[in-house]
Amino acid sequence: MAACTASGSLTPFLHRCQARSWRRARFIVGASTSDAEPAQEAAGPGKKKTVDTRIHWFLGIAPEADIEEIKAAYRRLSKEYHPDTTRLPLKSASEKFIRLREVYNVLSKEETRRFYDWTLTQEAESRRLQQLRSRLEDPYELDIQNYEPVPDMVDRLGGKNMELSDQAMTALTFDIAIFIISICCIIYALFFKEQY
Repeated sequence: MAACTASGSLTPFLHRCQARSWRRARFIVGASTSDAEPAQEAAGPGKKKTVDTRIHWFLGIAPEADIEEIKAAYRRLSKEYHPDTTRLPLKSASEKFIRLREVYNVLSKEETRRFYDWTLTQEAESRRLQQLRSRLEDPYELDIQNYEPVPDMVDRLGGKNMELSDQAMTALTFDIAIFIISICCIIYALFFKEQY
């Protein structure tokens, strides 16, 4: 990384180093949501936070901390999480130490720290706009978009006829008989009955 601070004809190299730092900052942003929970709980339910303090919380510092506070927190935590000097299990200690180094790399350089803060601000603004957009949607439009027609009786039965009870069959037979007798009476009255 020392070559990244050089100047002169190394401009393309500097841009690559800068991009690498930004990717690392983006990786830190999405690192662990479990680290964000205590900071969100501390803010309270009614308060809105403009800057996510995940990596600041990991170091145990305020978001406005200067470089000396960041270095002191890094030194303190590196002794605590270093795999050779910790009492934690080796796997979790090495994961925390790697995360500590990444956090320090982001916060120790002014440019990556500003980019990290800017990224978090953009994400927060995007979430806020999405919530606002969801509040402005027309509920009737959503009903029309989510409409599902009710299937017909035949569709609900899978194309099969519905089974009728004995009582229903008797009533249906009686209704059909009355209908046929009515038709016969109408035909008789129209064609066979003499007119007075």
